[in-house]
Amino acid sequence: MSDEISISFPSVPTTIVGESNMQQQHDSRPALEAQPHDPSPEESRIKPHFIFIEPKWSHETRETLIKAWNRAIARYYPNREAVSPFTVIEGRLGNIEPAQIQCDCMVSPANSYGIMDGGYDYVLSDVFRQPKTRDFWHISNHVQSYLQTQYRGYLPPGSCIIVPLPEDVSGPTRFVLDPEGRDQDADGNPGINYGNPWGATSMAVLPTMREPANVEWHQDLVYNCMWTLQVEIDKWNAALDDGDQKVIRKVLMTGLATGCGQVPAEKCASQMVLSVKHFNEPVLVQPRWSDVGERGQLIEDTIVGEGNPRTRYG
Repeated sequence: MSDEISISFPSVPTTIVGESNMQQQHDSRPALEAQPHDPSPEESRIKPHFIFIEPKWSHETRETLIKAWNRAIARYYPNREAVSPFTVIEGRLGNIEPAQIQCDCMVSPANSYGIMDGGYDYVLSDVFRQPKTRDFWHISNHVQSYLQTQYRGYLPPGSCIIVPLPEDVSGPTRFVLDPEGRDQDADGNPGINYGNPWGATSMAVLPTMREPANVEWHQDLVYNCMWTLQVEIDKWNAALDDGDQKVIRKVLMTGLATGCGQVPAEKCASQMVLSVKHFNEPVLVQPRWSDVGERGQLIEDTIVGEGNPRTRYG
């Protein structure tokens, strides 16, 4: 709802018109100045940009997310003149030039317990090792401390929590001199690299399953996960000043539940992209079924659409 603008007019001199004296007097009111516009919450909202990555497969026996993402973006964002909120890049996290995937937040497609030792979570645990001790469980332990505090150790599938990265792996890579360090600067001085190559300062923990399992049966799991991710990003940003370095503007993530979860690439890609489109076109206030029918049909199409036959559980 837009704010009402109250305008006060100065008093206007009155001309008394007599029968014998028909004269006109110009309006002496000053020109009205444009009133400052107070942006609505939707106007001031930061709409994040999503960077999707997937490794290049050595064979084409399975549908790739890269192709599926690009198809979904073309389907739901047909206006080529509009700026797409997505970038799609083929490659592994460690092999892509860091400048291409600079981000503020990295997404862990986690399990409910924050045990980050498989699939893409394994990669995240490896790159976010404690810089000095090289502890593999550094990021898992950090995430689990937040799960304990806020969710009693269990984050239900489809939920999301955003946590700041540990200070020693947060933000752009920085070299600190240390006689016992294993790295070296340009002059050969020993030290340790802190931070990360992508400049990320936060991690979104987004479980698609309680524990590693096939979740192909779930009809709109990916859509719902993307929705809760965006809700938490909005909450995170709303609590910060716009100039804060930890505001989330770019999000780096892979597909959701396409590994051991076995969600088909087409279904995953369609629901990821559609969820972002719908989130940026919020549901009407006090909707009725007639207002949400089209949205519901678009979601349904991602479940039973071409390349997405219902499973025997659906």
